[in-house]
Amino acid sequence: MDDNFNYNNANNNKKSYAIMGLAAIISICLCICICVFMYFKFNDNNNNNVDISKQNVMDNNINKEDNSNNETKNIISSERPKFNVDDSFLMQVEDVTTFTGRGTVITGTIQRGTIKVNDQVQIIGLDKETKTTTVVGIERYGKTLDSAAAGVDIIGLLLKGIAEDDVERGQVVAEPNTISARTKFSAEAYILKREEGGRKNPFSEDYRPNFYFRTIDITGEIKLPNETKMVMPGDTINLDVALMSPVAMEIGTTFNIREGGRVVGRGKVTKIYE
Repeated sequence: MDDNFNYNNANNNKKSYAIMGLAAIISICLCICICVFMYFKFNDNNNNNVDISKQNVMDNNINKEDNSNNETKNIISSERPKFNVDDSFLMQVEDVTTFTGRGTVITGTIQRGTIKVNDQVQIIGLDKETKTTTVVGIERYGKTLDSAAAGVDIIGLLLKGIAEDDVERGQVVAEPNTISARTKFSAEAYILKREEGGRKNPFSEDYRPNFYFRTIDITGEIKLPNETKMVMPGDTINLDVALMSPVAMEIGTTFNIREGGRVVGRGKVTKIYE
């Protein structure tokens, strides 16, 4: 009987050890599962926080860019003009060609108004004498027209009694007595920041950039307000300008400020001096 008792005890001990081992394995597996779950949950929270932080930074940057862009857009840009066909006629001269037996044809874009054959116009701007003439022909891509209006592609005007030397790029053709050429004006201008393609350094009153009106660069001398000694990139300023040559302009005419062929500012005319 002792042998049987010892044998049963040994079997019972083996079963107990097996159960204890199994319980230990299950406990370890549960611990591993809990640790893995907590790890991924912690990472998800961190990722969400990082994403939220990144989104906040991006939103802040977008808001700053929007504010900067809005400030720039407040200075009327010449890149997207609004065409008014009911206003007085105005066309910028982009090219001049003389055809033997026909006369001089100027090509350009109508900025506003409508032109018809036999209408009278004036050629205005730069150092040339203002001339009055008559439109005897209108063409667009080789097709003869009776009239043309603002918003169409480049057109050609055949002018009566005008020689090739009487007109050049940078002038305008306009309805008589509706616009004049001036050298001195006041303007509101926005100076582009470096990241917008503008200057990296400030400028003072001795700054002499080019002012781009429609199709021509004219060097101008800037005079700053008395309280302003230096203009930083990103500033919006009021300034007085004296151009080297007269340009056809009126209140609201837009221009670019250029330096070495690069746009460093944009502005609009606010006052014109005789």
